[in-house]
Amino acid sequence: MSRIMSGLILLVLTVVSFREVQGHVALTFPHARKYDLDFLDNARTPGPCGMPRGDVKSTLLSGSNFNVTWHLAYPHRGGFRLQILDGLDRPLVDLTPVTKNSEFVEDDATAQAYAVQLPQNFTCTDCTIRLLREAEEWGASYRFWSCADIDIVDRKGYREDCSGHGRYLLGRCRCDRLYHGTRCEFKEECLDDSDCGIQGTCVDTGGTTAPTKHCYCNMGWFGPGCAKRSPVKTIDVELDAYTIKKFSDNFTFYWRILKESKELEGIIVANSTTWVGIGWRPSDLTPICRSFPNIQERPKDEPLPQPEPKAEPEPEPESEPKAEPKPEPEPESGLEKSGTKRRSAKAHDLALLASTPRSDVDVTVQTSVTYRVSTKQGRKKRSPEATKTSSNAILPGAHKYTPKHDFNPMDCTDIIIGSARGNNHRIGDYYTRDRSTPRKDEYWGGRDTLTAALGYERDGVTTILFRRKLAANEPTDHEIIDGNMQVIWAKGQEPGKYIHQPPSGIEKAKVSVKDFYKADELKYHGHGSQRGTVTLNFFDEKDKQEAMNEDEVMTPVSTCRGEWHYPKNCVPGNGTCEYSIQWTYKERKDQLSFIISTTNINTWTGVGFSNDDKMSQTDAVLGWVDDKSGRAFLMDTWISGYNAPLLDPSQDIYNTDGSKVDGVTTLKFSRKRITKDNRDLSFTDDHCLYMMYPVKGGTFNAVNKKIRKHDVVPIVSSEKICIKSCGLEELEDLTTPAPPRLHYDVEVKLINLGDGFMAPTPGSPDFEVISNRIADSFGPVLDKLPGYYQIRLNELQKEEEQSSVIAKMDLILDKNEVKGRSLKPVETSAAAEKALKEALVNGKVGALSVDPQYLVIRAPRVNDFGGGDSDERSSFASELFLDATKLYIVVGCVAALLALALLQASCTLYRSSRRRATKDRLIASNAWKDYASGANTNFGFDAFETEEKAPPPPVSSLPRHREVTGNGLNGTDTVEGPNRMMGPRATYSLPRAPGSRHTAPIQPGYYTQDRRDHYQRSKNNMHNPGGGVSTQPNQPDFYFMPSQRKYSGEVVRVYVDYGSQQPK
Repeated sequence: MSRIMSGLILLVLTVVSFREVQGHVALTFPHARKYDLDFLDNARTPGPCGMPRGDVKSTLLSGSNFNVTWHLAYPHRGGFRLQILDGLDRPLVDLTPVTKNSEFVEDDATAQAYAVQLPQNFTCTDCTIRLLREAEEWGASYRFWSCADIDIVDRKGYREDCSGHGRYLLGRCRCDRLYHGTRCEFKEECLDDSDCGIQGTCVDTGGTTAPTKHCYCNMGWFGPGCAKRSPVKTIDVELDAYTIKKFSDNFTFYWRILKESKELEGIIVANSTTWVGIGWRPSDLTPICRSFPNIQERPKDEPLPQPEPKAEPEPEPESEPKAEPKPEPEPESGLEKSGTKRRSAKAHDLALLASTPRSDVDVTVQTSVTYRVSTKQGRKKRSPEATKTSSNAILPGAHKYTPKHDFNPMDCTDIIIGSARGNNHRIGDYYTRDRSTPRKDEYWGGRDTLTAALGYERDGVTTILFRRKLAANEPTDHEIIDGNMQVIWAKGQEPGKYIHQPPSGIEKAKVSVKDFYKADELKYHGHGSQRGTVTLNFFDEKDKQEAMNEDEVMTPVSTCRGEWHYPKNCVPGNGTCEYSIQWTYKERKDQLSFIISTTNINTWTGVGFSNDDKMSQTDAVLGWVDDKSGRAFLMDTWISGYNAPLLDPSQDIYNTDGSKVDGVTTLKFSRKRITKDNRDLSFTDDHCLYMMYPVKGGTFNAVNKKIRKHDVVPIVSSEKICIKSCGLEELEDLTTPAPPRLHYDVEVKLINLGDGFMAPTPGSPDFEVISNRIADSFGPVLDKLPGYYQIRLNELQKEEEQSSVIAKMDLILDKNEVKGRSLKPVETSAAAEKALKEALVNGKVGALSVDPQYLVIRAPRVNDFGGGDSDERSSFASELFLDATKLYIVVGCVAALLALALLQASCTLYRSSRRRATKDRLIASNAWKDYASGANTNFGFDAFETEEKAPPPPVSSLPRHREVTGNGLNGTDTVEGPNRMMGPRATYSLPRAPGSRHTAPIQPGYYTQDRRDHYQRSKNNMHNPGGGVSTQPNQPDFYFMPSQRKYSGEVVRVYVDYGSQQPK
């Protein structure tokens, strides 16, 4: 009963503590049965081999010599033993020596090969070579086993097949490429770089078991033969965009869910120069999962004799005891030392007899004969094992070869394992049924489902990045669900830093290979901080915020505005952020306004917009501020691939501005949310975009506007960002802007601080403590100041000769009091100075000691209100006026407008009345004259144009030629008297006929005389017989002043005011 209770206690400890027992041994030649797992033990798998017979079989030549080899992943204490079992799985021949002290070879805990010789003239069909490996630190009778099915034939029936991977020529095997060994039994992944494609490198890890040569892929490639192109191509991964989980001091995991592509992206960062891995399975998975793959025994053609009961023990191994286990009485069903030695001695005698060359002896062992020989030798049949408790029983639905007992965290786990050498990596998708060494998915009938992989090793730190789909379509993959999942992690053992608990064979036994764990060789991970188990929900954003101190990833304040800054814990505006961006959307203008700041003043910066998280097909706005000119330059670009951005033909940005102040470059620009440019990506109510933040861009040429590649890979938002209207126009300003304030630079001297006092640097935790202490001390004193808002410490300047510091502070007062009266700087300066002097007079302000003689107050300054564009600046400027002042201004403007309207109305009435009176008087007592003259016009007579004009006479279209003399008159025109034709009297100007024509001058006259009728245009009557002019030409009339003339075309109207003339 005590033995049963102790076994149950060990089982409970194993299940509760999730600690692992590792063995990891499997035959490599002859080839082990399918599946050749290396964690088949006598506690969890059925004997004698843990796996049934299958189709994998090797043919051996009777009497031949060869090496039996195996894979060993954990150098347990204890030895190994090799046996040949007959067709009924009964021990037939020992291939390793047996002594009185032990039947195990214990001279090397790291042995992975042993040279054997088969007996001469010894043949066997459907036999088995079994390897037994002790693990004394876990129990005296605890064994691991691995079996290989063989046929031993004589020379006549033997045909060398070179394991199916070569040709037998001239007494030796000529192996196919990638295969080697005496019988081409080992396979390498590569022999040189040509086996890894054009994007891979063949690396020899120097492992202790084949394969030792593997393909390591270049950046941007992964998969078998490095034939898959990875969407992640750069080695500089910005980890701040991921959720973080620190598994140990030496192992950190970062991840994020790519919602657009429905993928999990994980990054392992470990202090390791060897392999690292992480795996997961659903938390509600049951042990029935270990029935995959479905393993069934080979059907038998006919019933065979019942074999003797299996004598192998099935104890419960202790799970990682604190101390080395004490010897306990072995179970009755276990192998007794004496019985085993007697049976082994008989078998050994047969082996020695068979190995002795005798020409007259031909020994052929058949299974039936072997059974009879065994019974004749008087071997006692053992009673069957007692039925195990329900905890050890096979689960419903499980097959015979499903592992029993505890459900270990490593069981049924989907695992990603990777290693790196420099900038080359080897990353694969693995699965393990139990605690066996994980095997690639192809081994189990699945396939590698990674969609991206990248890895590198720098300064002893290995970084592995991978992506895989959330959904699972392969039997070897687990779906990434929105729920708790069990996650395991591990890393390989570092050279010289092996961790085994309890000590293994390396620490306690003889070994031939001290550096058993080679770099990047997939073997046992070790204990302690080398591995662990956690429960995670990859979709849990709450954990993400907690891990990042709720500052690393910023979510938009609302749908119409947002911000992002790097690194975490920085405060935008005080120069502590390496990069920050803010955006605001105004629905009324359909305008997006951006403000970008960076402390990398010698590199370009900006922001990108993409439909996915890839740089290709990205809309970007990039810019910088030139050091020499101080001018900002921004450009709207399009990135079509991993090359230089192309300038958009249509620059759809405006309100561009930039500055460089106090080591911070600030760029501002606006753009429409929806543009018509096909090279711009638009935000809509239904379409969101990823944002890319170039934390540190590359260098730029301010003259030719060329830029270099970014120094740090831009950070991509973890999910798409939606920019929409907030719903109400009033919500444009979601936060009340700070009122205008007066800032006073104040300096006081703090004394009695001690000789060893060191002034902390601004921004440090100690500086914040002192700042809060000063604010608490000065606050009560300054509360009585009108509009007091805050006193803030800016700097502590250490005095060289004294144990004192100068505290440079910023005293802030609200410029507008609550009552609405605007504070004047003159008033506040005097009040502030008076309050501070009263506080310093006693030499103590709160708990601070101050110098009452030292006080500096500088002229106040009003806080600056900057904006993203001209509209914002005007709105900020308007806030500088008080409500009462605004009311007075409005009333004054209205009164001025009313006064202006009254004045205009008065002037209009006065002008109208004067015009009517003048017109009436002129008609009664004055007269008009028509006068033809030059080109000047007097507009003083516009009021008389309302007189009705007579219709003009018909105009001839024929031109009339005339000659002009030097005095301006026609040389041939004369007054013709009665011969001149009379025309109708008119006071109008004749309209011009089409085409060119000449106009004759008009004789001087008065309004009542139409002097144009005195002209005769016929040239034949103009001359006297002497050829001279018969009459004197008309003289120009200069009597009337220019102010009395009004010109209308060719008619001059002259107004004479006879009533105003003074008598001479």
